[in-house]
Amino acid sequence: MTDMPLIDKASFEEARSMMKAKFPAILQYFLEDAEGYIGAIRKGVAAGKSVEIFPSAHSLKSSSRQLGAIRLSELAKELELLARNQVESGKEEMRPLGDLLANLEQTFQATRLALKDAAWARRVFALRRHVFRGLWQRLPTIIGLARLKSVRSASRCSRFVAERKSTRMNSSHI
Repeated sequence: MTDMPLIDKASFEEARSMMKAKFPAILQYFLEDAEGYIGAIRKGVAAGKSVEIFPSAHSLKSSSRQLGAIRLSELAKELELLARNQVESGKEEMRPLGDLLANLEQTFQATRLALKDAAWARRVFALRRHVFRGLWQRLPTIIGLARLKSVRSASRCSRFVAERKSTRMNSSHI
């Protein structure tokens, strides 16, 4: 499971392109809801009731998959199946569920950081691209002003040199 990436970039980008400007808010809702689902799973494990675990695990599995958090989704799927099998068999063994829960919580923390980093990196890249595009569009104006300034400076410089030469010449004739 650890060889599986935290985030499937294609799914993440697809979700971002579908949700457009609402994506940051949706991402925040997902992170808040995921914490709630994990809290409900934790309560179910602590109470020893598998029936309380699998609905939250199922919801976490589905919402994680939609945003591209595939490792989290796969762990939630395993947890859901194990809890569902325990309910159907009538066995309430919490140790395997507790172990999966610990792994799920660690993966969620790593996924949270990865999702925020991916969302932030994309925002920074878009901002840099926007700024660069604006600069590129203004570049002819900037170059023109620089040339004008250098021409003005050159003409001032040549006038200064000419004035100095004339004052030298005038003072040498006196």
